[in-house]
Amino acid sequence: MPRYYLDTSDNENFVFDDVGVEIASFEREASRAMADFAKDVLLGSEVRNLAIEVRDDAGPVLRVVFASRSSTPLCADAGRRAIPLAG
Repeated sequence: MPRYYLDTSDNENFVFDDVGVEIASFEREASRAMADFAKDVLLGSEVRNLAIEVRDDAGPVLRVVFASRSSTPLCADAGRRAIPLAG
């Protein structure tokens, strides 16, 4: 089975995969990895540019990109509203 390497970048931070994984379908693995990656880093972010670059021993084979922009910061209280107390 071929070995693929999934390098990741989060805004300006790049992580080089020097171990790789042996998989039959790099497209499915890249999609799953991006979903996990985005789930782990997006909460609380205003701007994120994520990418996973898949390569084999011969070079690049696929690049998956996800960009997220929020006009307001996300917070734990989003969607709640104050209810005045009767007095």
